[in-house]
Amino acid sequence: MKTYFELIKEELINFDKILFDYYHKLNLNETECLVIYHLHTLLINNDNSFNVSKLENKMSINYDEISNVIINLVNKGFIHLELKNDTEVFNLDGTYKQLSFILENNEQNDNNKTINLEFKNLVKILEEKFNKIITPNELTIVKKWFYDYKYDINIINEEVEKISKKKTGSIAMVDRSLYIRTKEPTDGASADAALEFFNKTYGSKKQSG
Repeated sequence: MKTYFELIKEELINFDKILFDYYHKLNLNETECLVIYHLHTLLINNDNSFNVSKLENKMSINYDEISNVIINLVNKGFIHLELKNDTEVFNLDGTYKQLSFILENNEQNDNNKTINLEFKNLVKILEEKFNKIITPNELTIVKKWFYDYKYDINIINEEVEKISKKKTGSIAMVDRSLYIRTKEPTDGASADAALEFFNKTYGSKKQSG
């Protein structure tokens, strides 16, 4: 799977849109944003040779002002300049990286919102299925399913549905069942066999108690 950096650099994500959407988050002003935009346009046209004159007729500021903006962007790490075969060339990898960080952070925030919503919904389901108010200890267990163990919500729902049908079912039993289901058996036994063994063992202990 490609990273956001690769997606941006390979033009698989619309660079212009994300630049104009997020340049303020990079602490860039409008002039700096436009300089980067025009340099990126050169790159996608396979022109990485650096010359301030190429930008002069595209902007309302003069040669010296453009040069100062570029120097500032180089110092900030958005533009990289180097000599190759006596030719000054540039890349915008620093800009792509900064934009990729923003997209990654946005994705993480979206994931967190989804997980928080799934967590809240599951708490309601658990209280309905087991006909009880969830305790603080049980709440801690359920939180671990999402934030520590990162169990798939579909697997969680399946185990809750299955365990809630048992007379002795509980959140602790769901927790143990999830652990067995998601843990690779070390003796070559199938996960189903391990789960069946647990159910029999757990059930017999409850009956003997």
